[in-house]
Amino acid sequence: MSGQTPFNPYSEPASGQMGQGGPRPNIPNHLVKAIISTICCCIPFGIVAIVFAAQVNGKLDSGDYAGAQKASQQANMWGNIAIGVGVVVNILVVVGQILIGMAAQQGQPGF
Repeated sequence: MSGQTPFNPYSEPASGQMGQGGPRPNIPNHLVKAIISTICCCIPFGIVAIVFAAQVNGKLDSGDYAGAQKASQQANMWGNIAIGVGVVVNILVVVGQILIGMAAQQGQPGF
């Protein structure tokens, strides 16, 4: 530890981390979209969206605005992917059910 000062969690943040006393930027965390996409659409991608959404506020609190912005963008992207995959899968399921129903009607004469 030559030349380095020990970490002090109560000290002032290093210059460049905080907005020099300015207002905290309003970066959306997209948590609602992440939760809804997990419940309604695609669980695996929705969970990834929740993880990124949960990181946004912590990074904002620590002054990592660039990291918060990146986590916000990732949460939004994964939420959109989850919704897109869910919509496509649901459309395929409905089309499959219609085709199976049509095949069943053709195979049974009195149906």
